Amino acid sequence: MLAPPSFDAPVEAWSWCSCDRIKRTAKGRSGVLQLIEAHNHHRTVCPLLNDAQEGRKAA
Repeated sequence: MLAPPSFDAPVEAWSWCSCDRIKRTAKGRSGVLQLIEAHNHHRTVCPLLNDAQEGRKAA
């Protein structure tokens, strides 16, 4: 994560996942905060990430 150089600077963020189910962009502080929440939620339900985590736990 990178911080803008000043409080007045435009804020923009991108989010993607290797499962190809999520590719999003957001602009503005509130949009970026919503994108962060959506990305964190996706990490808990992503079939690609969850399959990999289950395999690690079993090993």
